[in-house]
Order: sequence, then structure tokens, then C-alpha cells
Amino acid sequence: EVDATTLDISGNADIDGTTNLDAVDIDGNVQLDGTFYVGVDGSSSHDVRFYGNEAASMFFYDASDSSLMIRKQIINTDTHDTILKLVQIENTDVDMDVGAGPGIDFYIADGGSTLLGASIAAEKRSTSDTNDATGLVFKTSANGVTTPVRALTINSAGQLILGDNTTNGPKLYEGSADTLTVDTSDGI
Repeated sequence: EVDATTLDISGNADIDGTTNLDAVDIDGNVQLDGTFYVGVDGSSSHDVRFYGNEAASMFFYDASDSSLMIRKQIINTDTHDTILKLVQIENTDVDMDVGAGPGIDFYIADGGSTLLGASIAAEKRSTSDTNDATGLVFKTSANGVTTPVRALTINSAGQLILGDNTTNGPKLYEGSADTLTVDTSDGI
């Protein structure tokens, strides 16, 4: 047992078991081989911040209102700055099915539980890895529906498809001379 106001360890430290540390300053890499907890579920919580290289850039969990914020200093003023990346990887070379891709699910409170209310996802539009066509789909839920349905798709050609079908349904896209074209034919 060590009881001191200051402890300076040079080199590696191996700590087994449960350890309570009130204030720690670590200069170097840290590897955790178990679950990392901050606070106690339902009784005490703490802010968590991960800082980026740019000033004021951070990934911040604010315990006062149980919210998560990702903040990034402006780098590019002439193009978008990536703040959040959803990356889907494969360990072996597999052909993804049409409709597969990363997404974000939005859950809402429902009778003491949660219900999937809406989602946004990138969807592969071909089963072949040689075709990188990708669309973006927005799904919503009507009252009483337990699974969100397709409400709007932006297909790989940049057309807006309204309704619950991937390719069929009214399409809106830019026509010649900056006109808006409505296409009610089937297919892409």
C-alpha cells in the first residue's frame, strides 16, 4: 500500500484489480485491458473530454445535461470539414448486398423503453465491389409502426426519390437549364 501526496513512477506501471485514483496525470500511452468506467450508473457522473490537435476541438460528454458534443475548429473555409466518420470495414474481400452500409439510428423514449424512430444510412447500390455507387436513405416511423420505413432516398445519380421504394416512385432532379424535373417512371 502506498499512501503519499505525490508518487512519481518512471517506466511502466502494472496495476491489477480495482484502483481508485482521485487525480492522475499520465504523460504517455495508456492501455486498458478491461472496461473503463467514469462515475457510477444512476448516481454520479462526470464530464469526459478528449481533446484534438486544434484549439478548442474536443469530443465532450457533458454530465450536467447528459449530452455528447463533437466540436472541431474550422480548418477548411472552402470545403467541408469532416467532424464525424462512420467507417465500415471488411476483414476479407466480400461483396456487400445492395442496401448495406453504415448508418445512424435515432431512438425515442416509449413507455419506459426506447423505440427506433428514424434512421439515416448510406446504402451500396450494387453487389459488386467494382461498382461504388452509393445512395443516402432517410427512414421515419408513423404512429404504431415499430420499424422505420424509407421516406426519402438520394440515389447515386443525385436524384431524390420520394416514398418507400429504392428505385421506384417520383424522382426529383435537376433538368436542363437549371429546371426541376419530376420523373414518375420506374427504375433509375
